[in-house]
Amino acid sequence: MSKSWGAPYYRICVNVRLRSLQGADLNIFNVHLDSESELARENGLKLILDKANRDSATAILCGDFNATRTSECYAVIADEMQDVQKVAPVTDEGVTWRDWGNPEVADYGEIDFCFVSNGTVCKSFDICDEKTPDDKFYSDHYAILSQIDIPIA
Repeated sequence: MSKSWGAPYYRICVNVRLRSLQGADLNIFNVHLDSESELARENGLKLILDKANRDSATAILCGDFNATRTSECYAVIADEMQDVQKVAPVTDEGVTWRDWGNPEVADYGEIDFCFVSNGTVCKSFDICDEKTPDDKFYSDHYAILSQIDIPIA
Protein backbone atom coordinates (compact mmCIF):
# COMPACT_ATOMS: atom_id res chain seq x y z
CA MET A 1 0.00 0.00 0.00
CA SER A 2 1.10 3.56 -0.53
CA LYS A 3 0.17 7.15 0.20
CA SER A 4 1.30 10.06 -1.96
CA TRP A 5 0.18 13.07 -4.03
CA GLY A 6 -1.83 14.56 -1.18
CA ALA A 7 -3.74 11.40 -0.33
CA PRO A 8 -4.73 11.27 3.34
CA TYR A 9 -5.13 7.46 3.41
CA TYR A 10 -3.08 4.48 2.32
CA ARG A 11 -4.45 2.86 -0.84
CA ILE A 12 -3.72 -0.36 -2.66
CA CYS A 13 -3.66 -2.08 -6.02
CA VAL A 14 -3.57 -5.87 -6.12
CA ASN A 15 -2.04 -7.34 -9.29
CA VAL A 16 -2.01 -10.93 -10.48
CA ARG A 17 -0.61 -12.25 -13.73
CA LEU A 18 -2.05 -15.49 -15.07
CA ARG A 19 -0.90 -17.69 -17.92
CA SER A 20 -3.15 -20.14 -19.75
CA LEU A 21 -1.98 -23.64 -20.59
CA GLN A 22 -1.69 -22.37 -24.18
CA GLY A 23 0.72 -19.63 -23.05
CA ALA A 24 -1.55 -16.55 -23.19
CA ASP A 25 -1.01 -14.00 -20.41
CA LEU A 26 -3.67 -12.09 -18.48
CA ASN A 27 -2.78 -9.19 -16.20
CA ILE A 28 -5.48 -8.38 -13.61
CA PHE A 29 -5.44 -5.27 -11.42
CA ASN A 30 -7.90 -4.57 -8.61
CA VAL A 31 -7.66 -1.07 -7.23
CA HIS A 32 -8.98 1.05 -4.39
CA LEU A 33 -8.08 4.63 -5.28
CA ASP A 34 -8.03 7.58 -2.89
CA SER A 35 -11.35 9.14 -1.95
CA GLU A 36 -10.09 12.72 -1.56
CA SER A 37 -7.13 13.46 -3.84
CA GLU A 38 -7.83 13.62 -7.58
CA LEU A 39 -4.08 13.92 -8.18
CA ALA A 40 -3.48 10.67 -6.26
CA ARG A 41 -6.16 8.90 -8.32
CA GLU A 42 -4.76 10.15 -11.63
CA ASN A 43 -1.12 9.40 -10.82
CA GLY A 44 -1.96 6.03 -9.30
CA LEU A 45 -3.77 5.07 -12.49
CA LYS A 46 -0.83 6.24 -14.60
CA LEU A 47 1.46 3.88 -12.65
CA ILE A 48 -0.96 0.99 -13.16
CA LEU A 49 -1.33 1.74 -16.87
CA ASP A 50 2.44 1.91 -17.26
CA LYS A 51 2.73 -1.59 -15.83
CA ALA A 52 -0.25 -2.87 -17.86
CA ASN A 53 1.22 -1.51 -21.11
CA ARG A 54 4.71 -3.00 -20.70
CA ASP A 55 3.81 -6.12 -22.66
CA SER A 56 1.12 -7.61 -24.85
CA ALA A 57 -0.88 -9.36 -22.10
CA THR A 58 -4.60 -8.68 -21.98
CA ALA A 59 -5.27 -6.41 -18.99
CA ILE A 60 -8.28 -6.10 -16.72
CA LEU A 61 -8.51 -3.18 -14.31
CA CYS A 62 -11.40 -3.09 -11.87
CA GLY A 63 -12.33 -1.79 -8.47
CA ASP A 64 -13.31 1.28 -6.49
CA PHE A 65 -12.07 4.34 -8.38
CA ASN A 66 -13.71 6.82 -5.99
CA ALA A 67 -14.44 8.89 -9.10
CA THR A 68 -17.29 9.24 -11.57
CA ARG A 69 -17.26 9.15 -15.37
CA THR A 70 -17.01 12.96 -15.47
CA SER A 71 -13.70 13.05 -13.55
CA GLU A 72 -10.18 13.49 -14.89
CA CYS A 73 -9.34 10.18 -13.28
CA TYR A 74 -11.88 8.40 -15.48
CA ALA A 75 -10.56 10.21 -18.57
CA VAL A 76 -7.03 8.93 -17.85
CA ILE A 77 -8.14 5.31 -17.97
CA ALA A 78 -10.81 5.67 -20.67
CA ASP A 79 -8.14 6.95 -23.08
CA GLU A 80 -6.21 3.69 -22.66
CA MET A 81 -8.76 0.94 -22.00
CA GLN A 82 -12.44 0.25 -22.67
CA ASP A 83 -15.14 0.52 -20.02
CA VAL A 84 -16.94 -2.84 -20.02
CA GLN A 85 -20.23 -1.25 -19.04
CA LYS A 86 -20.11 1.02 -22.12
CA VAL A 87 -19.12 -1.62 -24.69
CA ALA A 88 -20.93 -4.76 -23.56
CA PRO A 89 -24.18 -5.44 -25.47
CA VAL A 90 -25.87 -6.59 -22.23
CA THR A 91 -25.38 -4.05 -19.49
CA ASP A 92 -26.81 -2.95 -16.18
CA GLU A 93 -26.98 0.66 -15.03
CA GLY A 94 -27.15 2.30 -11.65
CA VAL A 95 -25.16 3.22 -8.60
CA THR A 96 -22.40 1.00 -7.25
CA TRP A 97 -21.75 2.77 -3.93
CA ARG A 98 -24.55 2.58 -1.37
CA ASP A 99 -22.89 3.51 1.97
CA TRP A 100 -24.50 0.43 3.55
CA GLY A 101 -27.92 1.73 2.50
CA ASN A 102 -27.65 4.84 4.65
CA PRO A 103 -30.84 6.83 3.91
CA GLU A 104 -29.10 10.10 4.86
CA VAL A 105 -26.66 9.86 1.94
CA ALA A 106 -28.44 11.34 -1.05
CA ASP A 107 -25.77 11.25 -3.75
CA TYR A 108 -24.94 7.59 -4.08
CA GLY A 109 -22.55 7.17 -6.93
CA GLU A 110 -21.33 5.06 -9.77
CA ILE A 111 -17.66 4.84 -8.79
CA ASP A 112 -16.80 1.16 -9.35
CA PHE A 113 -15.69 0.17 -12.82
CA CYS A 114 -14.26 -2.66 -14.89
CA PHE A 115 -11.92 -1.80 -17.76
CA VAL A 116 -10.25 -4.15 -20.24
CA SER A 117 -7.64 -3.85 -22.94
CA ASN A 118 -8.90 -2.33 -26.17
CA GLY A 119 -10.14 -4.97 -28.58
CA THR A 120 -11.19 -7.41 -25.83
CA VAL A 121 -14.69 -8.82 -26.38
CA CYS A 122 -17.04 -7.80 -23.56
CA LYS A 123 -20.32 -9.71 -23.33
CA SER A 124 -22.05 -8.35 -20.24
CA PHE A 125 -21.86 -6.05 -17.23
CA ASP A 126 -24.04 -6.49 -14.17
CA ILE A 127 -24.39 -4.61 -10.88
CA CYS A 128 -25.10 -7.20 -8.19
CA ASP A 129 -27.45 -5.38 -5.83
CA GLU A 130 -28.73 -8.34 -3.85
CA LYS A 131 -29.01 -8.18 -0.07
CA THR A 132 -28.51 -10.81 2.60
CA PRO A 133 -31.51 -12.99 3.57
CA ASP A 134 -32.08 -10.66 6.55
CA ASP A 135 -32.25 -7.59 4.22
CA LYS A 136 -28.78 -6.20 4.94
CA PHE A 137 -26.19 -4.97 2.44
CA TYR A 138 -23.15 -7.18 1.89
CA SER A 139 -20.90 -4.14 1.59
CA ASP A 140 -20.96 -0.37 1.21
CA HIS A 141 -20.53 -1.08 -2.54
CA TYR A 142 -22.42 -3.36 -4.86
CA ALA A 143 -20.28 -5.94 -6.62
CA ILE A 144 -19.91 -5.74 -10.37
CA LEU A 145 -19.82 -8.79 -12.59
CA SER A 146 -18.50 -8.76 -16.14
CA GLN A 147 -18.39 -11.50 -18.74
CA ILE A 148 -15.32 -11.02 -20.92
CA ASP A 149 -13.82 -13.25 -23.63
CA ILE A 150 -10.09 -13.56 -23.07
CA PRO A 151 -8.01 -14.95 -25.94
CA ILE A 152 -6.07 -17.98 -24.68
CA ALA A 153 -3.88 -18.81 -27.64
